[in-house]
Amino acid sequence: MNEDDVISVVLDRLESLGIEYMLVGSYASNTYGRPRSSFDADIVVRIPPDAIDRFLRAFEPDFVVEPEAFRASICARTMLNLIPKNGIFKVDMIPVRPTPFAEGEFARRRQLKAIGRTVWMASPEDVVLFKLEWYRRGNSVSARQLEDARDVYALQKGALDEAYLDHWAGELGVRDLLDAIRGPADGVKGE
Repeated sequence: MNEDDVISVVLDRLESLGIEYMLVGSYASNTYGRPRSSFDADIVVRIPPDAIDRFLRAFEPDFVVEPEAFRASICARTMLNLIPKNGIFKVDMIPVRPTPFAEGEFARRRQLKAIGRTVWMASPEDVVLFKLEWYRRGNSVSARQLEDARDVYALQKGALDEAYLDHWAGELGVRDLLDAIRGPADGVKGE
């Protein structure tokens, strides 16, 4: 299976279980920005406690899933990985964080065509903010996150809700980074 096939299998299972999701990370920035290769996919999920056992049963046959680690990750709302038993492409499952931004980001997700199917994806504004936040959380060393944010901003400019970006960039502590990517495309070199 190629990367898109793996993601499609995961999304099919999430949908069959009634688990809400949205693609974020490189798959979202590839959709709104400039495509680049990636070694994983990031999917934000809302897995209710009563769906954990059904989730495990659905994925255990062909994905590496550690049941106790999975339960702990869902309860702690920390990222967990799904790795196909017959491949190396990893899917990072990220539980919706209990923050106003994360809840709002999830509420703003939209359905669109990507990877040959209809998927739920973060809005372009939220992809920019997500990338800037990950850049800041990673001690500002992952130029790829900043480049993705800049590319999405540049290619979606004019269609973006600038007031929304300004508000949440301030709340998330990434206003300086947003201001930097709003400059000339070659003006962002990292911090």
